[in-house]
Amino acid sequence: MLFWAVIVLWSSTIYDYKGMYGPIFILFNLIRLPVIMLATYLVLYGLIPKYLIQSRQYQKFGLWFVLILLVATLLDRVIIGSDLLAPQLEEAGLTYRFFNEVPILRNAFLLISIMGLASMIRFFKLFIHQERHRNEIQKEKLATELAFLKAQVNPHFLFNALNNLYSMAIQKDQTELAGGLENLSGIMHYLTYESNAEKVDIEKEILLIQHYIEIQSLRLSETDDATIAFHIDGSTKGVRIAPVLLLPLVENAFKHGVEPDKKSLVKIDLLIEGNTLIFTIKNTIRQSQVQDLGKEGIGLKNVRKRLDLLYPEAHRFDMKREGSYFIITLSLTF
Repeated sequence: MLFWAVIVLWSSTIYDYKGMYGPIFILFNLIRLPVIMLATYLVLYGLIPKYLIQSRQYQKFGLWFVLILLVATLLDRVIIGSDLLAPQLEEAGLTYRFFNEVPILRNAFLLISIMGLASMIRFFKLFIHQERHRNEIQKEKLATELAFLKAQVNPHFLFNALNNLYSMAIQKDQTELAGGLENLSGIMHYLTYESNAEKVDIEKEILLIQHYIEIQSLRLSETDDATIAFHIDGSTKGVRIAPVLLLPLVENAFKHGVEPDKKSLVKIDLLIEGNTLIFTIKNTIRQSQVQDLGKEGIGLKNVRKRLDLLYPEAHRFDMKREGSYFIITLSLTF
């Protein structure tokens, strides 16, 4: 509002160079203002994001800009020649002709100046936003690196201990226990050494989820009525995402949806279409968890925060309840 108030006063001063008809020209510019505002906002929030920031199609931006300028100039001339404004101009000693080169060029220059000034402000705000976003990502990376450093307390000792336990389980023919230890060792190796990268191949994330599912399945007996399914649809070749982004969602499903001696379901679907990944998890709701459905745990809050930082305006994260099931859907553009 302050910006447009300044524009009206400034443009009124340009027309009222004699300083005698201030109220007339203020009314004159207020009536023309909606057309100028519409043209300016079309450039700011339509052309600039689409053709300059996202796709960098400068020729299309130029063509659309000229078209908007011509249409705005035409509408401006129509409004100026209306019965509402023409008498006001005559009172100020000005005559109106639709095709009048000097006023048309002056009004076009005024419109270009306004859009240029507004664009500079818009670019400055975008620059400040990007700098803040870049700083947040940097802080998040530093915090993550510190967390990994704290977690990497003599990992070789832990790996050696797991390998020793794995060998003992094999010697005593405890294949289930051996498999669990092997999967746990794989998860620890991935979290310690590979998850510090900015992006990883989706196949590694899939393997991590499979290891986790196999470990969780160990606590279920053959008599338990539990259904666990992991389905992948689409080509995973060349797909790279932020590391350990999907595992917390799987962990949440097992934590709140699987209960021994109770009918349980964890259904995981990973769909890849073009450059879009859709990850859906459906799990049963334990009776003890019904009252806490509206609350997000630390794991889900961290996932939301990472998505906002790493995939701003390129993801969608939804949670909902359908009967006795809880469904999480994550869609992101990689």
